[in-house]
Amino acid sequence: MRFVLLALVVLGAGGCAKHGVDAVKAMRARACAGDAAGFFDHVDRQEMIRLIRAQAEQKAEVAFADLDPVARAAKRENFRAHVDSSITTSVNDTFTVWAYDIKQGSTSDLCGMSIMESSEVDGAVDVHVRSLAAGDRHWRMTRHEDRWLLAGVGP
Repeated sequence: MRFVLLALVVLGAGGCAKHGVDAVKAMRARACAGDAAGFFDHVDRQEMIRLIRAQAEQKAEVAFADLDPVARAAKRENFRAHVDSSITTSVNDTFTVWAYDIKQGSTSDLCGMSIMESSEVDGAVDVHVRSLAAGDRHWRMTRHEDRWLLAGVGP
């Protein structure tokens, strides 16, 4: 569950940001202002869910690899029947926690987040952020036309 919650930190940043780091700074500013709606305007929720689902499927396949073919098929079917609702629930829960945090304004964890470094990877920007509650995380920012959106969060 903790992995999924961290992965859900997958947010997006937009506006006139010229770089993924600028988008993260804009998100932090919205958190400091207590503006949850402005913060979540920078989140690519569907891409976040898609990436989390892909990661979950990869891990499931590794876990199912040693099973006999009949058991593997049953496990896959059960996994597919429950994965989407589980991920959506986890994303919603995480966003609820973030919204509560953002309402704290300048004392929120997201407001106090530090930007440590960034690197360009496959047309995206990975931004290493650090906060008291979440610790070190990497936010994957992707460009969508004139906007940078948070598309993934990981350790």
